[in-house]
Amino acid sequence: RRKDQLRREMDELTTKLSTLMQQERSVAEGEYANLQAKKTKELSDSVAQSKAASNDIQTMKSNLVYVQYELNQLEKTAEQKEEVLSELVGERTSFRKQLRRTAKVAFSRITRRGS
Repeated sequence: RRKDQLRREMDELTTKLSTLMQQERSVAEGEYANLQAKKTKELSDSVAQSKAASNDIQTMKSNLVYVQYELNQLEKTAEQKEEVLSELVGERTSFRKQLRRTAKVAFSRITRRGS
């Protein structure tokens, strides 16, 4: 009789233990699924941020190339204008010298006629 009672209690405990283990397993699987979903979302967000950063970097590189091209064009234009300005300064100097010579000759002719 006592032996039967102990056997029933042991069977009940085995059943309870099995039920508790199944519940614990179910809870653990649920927590794992939640954690997996959370980490998947974090990874997806991280990938999206990485792609956005990569796109920004590409845009900046393109802008940099464009700005460098424009800067080179401005430098070439500045050099060309400097050359033209230098030529104009040279021509102005030459023109002034020629004007002085012409004025000197004209003045000396005027003064010779008057004497």
